[in-house]
Amino acid sequence: MKNNKNNLCKCGCGNFCKQNYLKGHGRRGKKNSIEHNNKIGLANKNRIISEDEKNRLRLLNLNKKHTEETKQKMSKIAKEKGFGLWMNGRKLSEKTRLKISEANKGHVVSNETKHKISKANIGEKNGMYMKTHTDEYKERLRNEIVNVRKNAHNLEAIEKRRIKQIGKKVSDETKRKMRISKIQYIKNKNKGICPMYNTNACKYLDELSKKNNWELQHALNGGEYHISELGYFIDGYDSKKNIVVEYDENLHYDSNGNLKMKDITRQNEIINYLKCNFFRYNEKKGELYEVS
Repeated sequence: MKNNKNNLCKCGCGNFCKQNYLKGHGRRGKKNSIEHNNKIGLANKNRIISEDEKNRLRLLNLNKKHTEETKQKMSKIAKEKGFGLWMNGRKLSEKTRLKISEANKGHVVSNETKHKISKANIGEKNGMYMKTHTDEYKERLRNEIVNVRKNAHNLEAIEKRRIKQIGKKVSDETKRKMRISKIQYIKNKNKGICPMYNTNACKYLDELSKKNNWELQHALNGGEYHISELGYFIDGYDSKKNIVVEYDENLHYDSNGNLKMKDITRQNEIINYLKCNFFRYNEKKGELYEVS
C-alpha cells in the first residue's frame, strides 16, 4: 500500500488506513442531535439482552484498563456535566432493591479487592479528607437515627426481619463468633457474667465427685468452667482429670426422647477442643453415661 494522501484517515488523526477511516474514527468529534438520541433511547427501551450477548460483552471488557489520561478526561467531563447527580434525592423502588440484592447474594469480596478499596480511599483520596459535617447535617443525622430507633422494634419491623431470615443458615463458625461476642458484651455491660444454673445439678455433681474421687467445678464451687474460645460454659469440669459432665433436664430432649441436635453439636465441639472424657446425666431417667 502506498503512503499517499488517499490513504490518510479522513478524521484528521494523521494515520494511514486502507479505507476512508480507521476503526472507531468515523464519528470522532461528532455528536448526535437530541432527537436522534431520543430515537436510540426508544429503540432500546425494554430491550432484553441475552445471556450469550452479556457473556460476549463481558469478555470484550475483561482485563481492559483505561489509561491515566483517559481516566482524567472522564473525571473532568463528569465534574463539568454533573454526572452522578441524577440520583440525588431519588429513592430506588422495592423491586429494584430486590433485584440488586439477588444479584449480589453470595458475592464474596476477596482480601485483595478489600485492600485495593482501602488503599484507594486513604488520606487525600478519601472524599471526607480534611472535611467535617456541618452542624445542620449532624442534627439531621441525629433526628433520623431517633426515628430509626423508634421504628426498629415495632411489630411490623420485627416481622420483616423474621421473614428475611427464613431459610437462611448460619455457619458454625459464625455461631461461635456470635456466642463469644454476646458473652463479651454482657461482661462489659454488667462487669461480670453468671449463667443460669440448676441447684439440683450442683448437688448431683458434688455427689458424683465424692463417689468417683473427681473434683468437678460447677456454678456453686468456683463457677462454671468457661471455654472462652468456643463461648460455652460447662456444667461440671475436672481440669486435672479432664472430665466433663453435662446435666440434662427434660428440655434438652425432643418429643421422641432424643437429645437435641444443638446439644450434640455443642458436645462434639467441646470434645474436639478439650480432648476430654465426656459424660451426660439424664435427669428424667436418672442415668449417667459416657459419650464415646
